[in-house]
Amino acid sequence: MDTLKWNNTGIADELVPKKDEGVAIPNTHEELLFMAQLAEQTERQDEMVLCMKKIVKLNSELDQNERNLLSVAYKNVLNARRSAWRIATSVEQQNDSAEAGTVIVTLREQFEKEVAAVCEDLLNLLDSYLIPAAPRGESKVFYLKMKGDYHRYYAEVMSGESQKQSALEA
Repeated sequence: MDTLKWNNTGIADELVPKKDEGVAIPNTHEELLFMAQLAEQTERQDEMVLCMKKIVKLNSELDQNERNLLSVAYKNVLNARRSAWRIATSVEQQNDSAEAGTVIVTLREQFEKEVAAVCEDLLNLLDSYLIPAAPRGESKVFYLKMKGDYHRYYAEVMSGESQKQSALEA
């Protein structure tokens, strides 16, 4: 079963309600598509991502609806983490306390890892499955734009050489 690299396993035992293995992800294209749509309506973004990843791996040529679901799934997962990172960065810049500063830095670094994991996950799908299978035209442009966007999001939270490389790849 696919797992999400951006879940914080360090606190998994402390979550309320506890996250177990989660919902069983179906195997057929129709069930996966239905579950992805239901996950979107119920704001279960992680399950939506898992369904869309499985759809991509079963069939790399997505129709417009499936492309939009994939985009929404990753965008929703990423937006919360980018927002958390921006807030932590802002608080870090305004904070003078060394003790609080350590906590803020730890949180900011965790958010950076989560943003990076989401971006890497989608970029891997784009490079390995979607872009190579896309016919010329609308779908190819959609995926290339998405690739540029996610390199930009990655560059936003990284620093040094990683930031430079992502910016160049965007």
